[in-house]
Amino acid sequence: MNEKLQKSIEKINKLYRGESAITAWQIGEEITKMYEQYPEKKKFFNFLDDNTPYSQDLARKYMKIHDLIPLEDIKKAKSILMGHLYTLIKMNKDEIKFFLQALQRLEENQYIRSSNIELKNYYRVDNIATIIALRKQNESDYDTPEKIETYLLHHCIIPEYKKKFNDNPKPDSTGLPLRTSDKFFGLEKFYQNEPKDEQSTVALFCTMFHVIANKDFKFKYGKDTISFSQIIWIREKFPDARLKFDKYDSKGNCTGNIELFIEFEYKSNNFIKHFHHITAKKYAEMIICWENNWGGEKPYAYILSLKELLETGEIKLHNFGN
Repeated sequence: MNEKLQKSIEKINKLYRGESAITAWQIGEEITKMYEQYPEKKKFFNFLDDNTPYSQDLARKYMKIHDLIPLEDIKKAKSILMGHLYTLIKMNKDEIKFFLQALQRLEENQYIRSSNIELKNYYRVDNIATIIALRKQNESDYDTPEKIETYLLHHCIIPEYKKKFNDNPKPDSTGLPLRTSDKFFGLEKFYQNEPKDEQSTVALFCTMFHVIANKDFKFKYGKDTISFSQIIWIREKFPDARLKFDKYDSKGNCTGNIELFIEFEYKSNNFIKHFHHITAKKYAEMIICWENNWGGEKPYAYILSLKELLETGEIKLHNFGN
């Protein structure tokens, strides 16, 4: 055995128990060098098996990691582990690049960073396997780093994080990341986290208004069928806003407009806590809130929950306990 091979064997034996992705790449680099130097290629893996703890299958995985993934890409995705790479190399080079870029985006995500979440604790090897399977079913849904990031965030990391903290954000956090139906895909790029108070509820509503202000979001208001049309004004004192709505006949044709007074609340029951039901209930024809927690008492206005709207993609007003 020549001196170079001996040094390489000593090096990969020392690296054997490492767990980092960088270590995996370094092992792959060294085994690849050894393979290129070894005079009898057909006997190389037998030689490796006799002198190292690496089986042929494991050695080939490390070589593939080295071949498919640039070291710089691994260094940028700091949360990637060796075990993740074993599954990641089932993808092609472009797919691997997308995935690593998605991890980079997650590491830079404001919510992830402010909550001090260690990503490696919240996504697993089977999450990567799931993405591979989903791409085979419908590649266009997972063909960019942004889409993979969204999937990992909402289907892997947030559910695990919620379990750990009993679905409650930290008191000083900015709220959990916004989760939406397909109709609102991409909204989180403009408004990232769930509201935590009335002010942030109003901000979210204004951010999403251009999406819901069309006839595709028609809904029942009493006997009428209407859709959002225009924000006339929003102000600090009660009532908070006045909005214009388009009205539709049974055939879906627009027949005119109505205007309604709106009161924004973080939780619908705050309408009672703020004594609006006593002082000026006639000026609140609709309560727009983040969460509908009204309870059993008869509401004084129709209630729209933005949380429910984002999750279902449909506008459904609540009234009289419905």
